[in-house]
Amino acid sequence: MVNVRRTQRLWLIVLMLVSIVTAGRANAALTASVDRTTVAKNDIIQLTIRSDTGPIEHTDFTALEQNFSVINRQRSNQISIINGQKTAIYDLHLTLFPINAGRFTIPAFKSRGESSQPIEITVADTSTETSQQHEEVFLKTLISKSEVYVQEPLVLTVQLFHSVGLRDAQLTSLDVENAVIDEIGDQEKSEKILNGVRYSVIEKHYSITPEKSGQLTIPALTFSGRTQYRGVYADPGRYVRTRSMAHRVEVLAKPDIYPANAPWLPTSALSISDSWDGNPPTLTVGESVTRTLTLSALNLNAAQLPDLSLPTVPGLKLYPDQSRNENTATKSGMLGQRIFSTAIVATQPGDIKIPEQTIYWWNTSSKKLEQTIIPAVTLNSKAATNPAHQNLAAVTPEALERQNQQSVDNHLDSNATQTAVNKTGSSLWPYLALMFALLWLATLALWWRLARATKINSKAFLSEPPSTQQNTARAAFKAFKKACHNNAAADARHSLIDWFKCTHPQQQISGLQSVSEHYKNAELDTLIRDMEQSLYAEGAHSWQGKALLDCVEALEKTHGKQHKNVDKTALKPLYPF
Repeated sequence: MVNVRRTQRLWLIVLMLVSIVTAGRANAALTASVDRTTVAKNDIIQLTIRSDTGPIEHTDFTALEQNFSVINRQRSNQISIINGQKTAIYDLHLTLFPINAGRFTIPAFKSRGESSQPIEITVADTSTETSQQHEEVFLKTLISKSEVYVQEPLVLTVQLFHSVGLRDAQLTSLDVENAVIDEIGDQEKSEKILNGVRYSVIEKHYSITPEKSGQLTIPALTFSGRTQYRGVYADPGRYVRTRSMAHRVEVLAKPDIYPANAPWLPTSALSISDSWDGNPPTLTVGESVTRTLTLSALNLNAAQLPDLSLPTVPGLKLYPDQSRNENTATKSGMLGQRIFSTAIVATQPGDIKIPEQTIYWWNTSSKKLEQTIIPAVTLNSKAATNPAHQNLAAVTPEALERQNQQSVDNHLDSNATQTAVNKTGSSLWPYLALMFALLWLATLALWWRLARATKINSKAFLSEPPSTQQNTARAAFKAFKKACHNNAAADARHSLIDWFKCTHPQQQISGLQSVSEHYKNAELDTLIRDMEQSLYAEGAHSWQGKALLDCVEALEKTHGKQHKNVDKTALKPLYPF
């Protein structure tokens, strides 16, 4: 009986020791918990990893990031002493965003020899743009067409709806494989009421031009940021993240019946407007008139439109100006326009006919080949009343040389006549000599006026004073500097594009993307992206322009030095800072 009691006491002591050790192990356990285990595709999960032995050492989240995006990390410590007993809690808070729908596992974490338990998460694919309309912030994308032809642009409209203030806003960049992307116009702001809730809407348009036939995928865009409530300065706001829907577009190939030697123009509407200085135009030999042709196409980029060069016509001299491209966002889609201006000078009087021109294009609405005709024009040219313009067609270097030789011969003939008069002893010789001298001087004066008129007319349409362009570039850069100093992102974006167009007129400027491609600088790309993203924040108050201004100035100076080293004989930069 005594042995039984001893055995019971021994087991009781063992159980007490085991309980103490187990309790100590429980207090020292590493735990992981989430705010919910079932979420929608666009919902955010709050994961908390807790330890009471010291700061969490785990930093490898590779396994976690296979199914979740870690969009925020924060640490917090709580230390308390009660009756001399010290208690410490160390937390690591992670904000997770599911990458795909399905059933996934948040893996176990290890720190200081302890390990947490894995957690099962179910992500339901019930997130649609319609269901998002009950949220404080949601993103929506629209496409103008679900079927296009190769090289036919479609318009993507991105809309950000928010009923609360936003800060730290970021929107993923648009990247579409096998397509060219251009921004259209400026972002727009408006207000809409959905389900009784008033939303502020930020809207932006993109032109997407597919380069090959087949299926084109426009990926989903993701917006993230923090909410900001007016008057609550201490509130850090909560993280919000929302994703738009992806789109798939069918891209059709170029039809076989389209003329092989004609530029490929897939559009739903194409038109040409023809305007003159006078209507109908009447020409005078030696004087110029300007003809302006405007080629317009719906849902076609202006850079895709062909050149319209007037045919060579006897009796006319043509001085074409550089064409201008314009892209405009309309309710019907993007409108691309190319404007051609040509100065025309008649070199002979009479009726002069400019023949018609034909432009082929593919009607994407009716799926038929169509053609637009520039009608023929007959011009009536009158003889010049100014003697300097009467024989403009014959004013060539050879003609001027023959005229000069004729003036010399006339001078020699006048001298021979004077000798003959002297020999005859006639008293009329002083008057004849004076008459021939005046005729010779008149001939020289006429020759000089013809040469000067020809030189002025030829330069009038081929050159432009560089001072005008230089002043425009300086004004644009001055506006850019002012916008950067005032931290005005929208104004800085406009003025940077205007300045780059002035300083690089030979390039086709499509937006800030052209500036990035020109300099190929990672820092500039980041600063431009930050400026673009800041425009999505309410008021764009968080953007600082000094870094962008310093970077552009440094790059332009470096670029100028490199160009000088390549060709030391080149002129100095036309538009220096």
